[in-house]
Amino acid sequence: MASADELWSGSRETLQQRMEYFLGNETLADMTFLVGADFYNALHLIRIDNDELRIEDVPYEPFLDFLRYCYTGRLNLKPENANNIMKLAYRFNMKPLIKKCETEIWEMIKSESCLKLLTQYDFLPKESPLKIRISNEISLNFLKITEDQSMMETFTNLSLKAVDDIADVKSLYCEEVKMFEALMKWSSRSCEKAGINPTPQNLRKSLDYVFYKIRFPTMRSEDFMRIVANYPMMFTGTEVTDIARKMRESTEGIVAEGTGGSNFSNISRETQAYGIVASVLNYFNYSN
Repeated sequence: MASADELWSGSRETLQQRMEYFLGNETLADMTFLVGADFYNALHLIRIDNDELRIEDVPYEPFLDFLRYCYTGRLNLKPENANNIMKLAYRFNMKPLIKKCETEIWEMIKSESCLKLLTQYDFLPKESPLKIRISNEISLNFLKITEDQSMMETFTNLSLKAVDDIADVKSLYCEEVKMFEALMKWSSRSCEKAGINPTPQNLRKSLDYVFYKIRFPTMRSEDFMRIVANYPMMFTGTEVTDIARKMRESTEGIVAEGTGGSNFSNISRETQAYGIVASVLNYFNYSN
């Protein structure tokens, strides 16, 4: 007499019913996913040398939602599982699922959520439409972010990689000095976490390579000189001289060749108008 497993074909008339039966069932499974302390049998999702694949950076429930989509085509996407499902979609190069996730997540991007989304989706490549959209939202609302206590609390707890993404934006709807002030608050929190004094040298050291993303030569001279006075020993003498030279040349309309004695860019970030146009164009290109 045939077992229940051997009768799966005859007792389930539609393909949908059969795929739902296979979900989490050992019948025809050729792999086991180890998700945290749990495991799950999978059907022909990936080929590897042994029969187990460990998933350590995604919780069990989002992985189950991902696997259900693989079997049935049904997607249970919500804010609390979207980033993990998209992470799996990228890992297994599932382009249709990536597109579905991007469409849903696109609507979640607001000024109040853009910093958290930047952290949640730090695995996205920079050319990702979603990553660009998040960066544009931060660019357009950076002044609002710096003036909002709750959002600045989120900002000061970002990873160095996330801070680097922000400091790297090409457009900014506020003066460059606001970027410096925000990064100093981040550095101060970083020093606090590390148990070291927030001296000017330590504040700079905490930022590491991100410090060079601050475009000091594009600041007003009075703002930069105030920074030099308030943060003694943060800059070398050569850096102060070179930044002042770039400021003077910019005022006189001179295009300087080379980087001089520092690596600080003298190219101003684009204005709000550029950010809006880029965001709109990116949206229509993505939608089409």
